[in-house]
Parts: sequence; C-alpha cells; structure tokens
Amino acid sequence: MKKLILFFILFLYGCSDSTLEFEKNNYDNVQEFNIISGFEYIPRFISEIEESGNKKTTSAFKEIVIKPIWDDCFNDGEYLPLLNNYMESENHNIEKLLDLKNEYDNSNLDDIVKRALEESSNLLVGTSTNVCILPSDSYNNPSKAVTVGKGKIVLFYNEILFESDEEISSTIAHEYFHSVNTESDTNFTLLDYILFEGKAEYFKKLVYPQSEAVPIDPSKEEHYWDLVNDILYSENYTTQQKIMFGGGDYPPLYGYGLGYRIMDEFIKKNPDIGINEWKTMKAEDILNMSDYFDN
Repeated sequence: MKKLILFFILFLYGCSDSTLEFEKNNYDNVQEFNIISGFEYIPRFISEIEESGNKKTTSAFKEIVIKPIWDDCFNDGEYLPLLNNYMESENHNIEKLLDLKNEYDNSNLDDIVKRALEESSNLLVGTSTNVCILPSDSYNNPSKAVTVGKGKIVLFYNEILFESDEEISSTIAHEYFHSVNTESDTNFTLLDYILFEGKAEYFKKLVYPQSEAVPIDPSKEEHYWDLVNDILYSENYTTQQKIMFGGGDYPPLYGYGLGYRIMDEFIKKNPDIGINEWKTMKAEDILNMSDYFDN
C-alpha cells in the first residue's frame, strides 16, 4: 500500500476566515477539502432582521447566509431539492442562532470534520470535497447532514443533533461515501434507495467500526422483509419515505438498517469484492449475491 502523505494548507489566499482548506496527496490523486462555515454570516443576518423588523426571514437568510457560499456548497448539486425545507424556512430563531454561533466558535467541530474526511479518504479516494456547516435553529429540521451532490456535503449544527464527536465523524463518513458515489439518475426504485443508503452505512462502519448501524429487531426482521419484498421496485415517493425513515408498520430508519444488513450479508459471501467495485454495483446484483434471503 502506498504511503500516504498528508499536508495541510490553512486559510489560503482567496479563502474567507470561515474556510479551512487542506489537501491529501497519495501520489496518484490529490484531493482538496474545504470546510466552509455559514456561521460567519449570522451576525450580519441578525442585524438585518433586527433593523428591518421583518419576522419572515427567508429572503434575508438566502441573501446573507446562503448566497456567499452558494457556489461552493449548493450550485449544480444533484440532490439540491433535499434542502428545500431548510432553504424555505420562514422564521429563524434569532436568539437561538446567537447561542449556536457562540457554541460553534468554541467547539472543535472543524477539527472533527477534517479528521473524518482524512480517515474516510484513506479507504475511498474521491474528488475534491466541500463540507459546509450551517446552523439548525429549528427542531423541525431533524437532518444531521445532507449530500447535496458530488463533492458537496452540508452538516447541520445544533446542540441536540449529535450525542458525541464520534457520531459527527461517522455521519461525515456516511455522507462522504454519498458524495463520492453520487448518481446523476435520481429516479430510484425502493431497492436502489435501500442499497444507496446501505452502502453508505456499511462504509461508515468500515471507517468507524465502533459506530452503530441502525438496528432491526431480529424477531421481526422476517416480518418486515415480507412486507417490503413485493414493493422493492416501487418508485412512489411516499412509499419510499415511509420505509426508509419509518412509519406505519416499519420502525424508524428501517430502510437504512435493511440496506446495511443486505450489504453485511453480501460482503460476508463475497469478501474479495472491494469498495471500488461494490460502490458502483447495481442494487439488484448486490441483493442477489448476498445471503440475505436465507439469513
């Protein structure tokens, strides 16, 4: 295995004070990483809102916080619609934003993200990657992170989203896999969606073996599978969301747990197939080459 040389260039010319830039060189490929904070723009946003007295803050937030980082964080993102709810939020909590900025300024979040990117790219080399950190001042936004597209990850920050530094690291690993393995075709079947997340969950566990996969009650696993087996090729959005995130007969994040279980069985049966091969394999092939049906 070729020796990895890590070298870091902090606050390069052309970067704002909110950007941490570093590179990783493995001789064959140089990956550039940028950690970009939207918190830099929060004081100006708050001043604008307080001066105008406007309680609906959507346009001001987009203009002051989102626009300066648009090209780096969002432009041409294949999965940009996933951020619609966040972008269109009308009422930002000013007091909460101030508290979050103070917490972020006194945290080591950038260091955690930087280390997670290094450790993830040890296993899977990808393109240049930007991680953009944004405040999550509404508890109606449960997302911890979103892959906006190839090389573009958004990490949300508030005091209850993550229970530990390790959970932040494993979340970055999960999203890093997505950013490397972004698909231009977003017309997923349910099975595609299950393995899309299952691959990322399995990669997360490769980078951080101590991280937790979404559990599935063993006594009910066959029951759940019987329910979902006949609709694996559904492209219905509502059906997919219910199974992936839980609802009705399905437990929370069932689709994520199922995807990980299928990947785990696949790797046990096919240990010689490496990441660079299975990351692009079709979901149906992975399912058929696993022992999930039997186990």
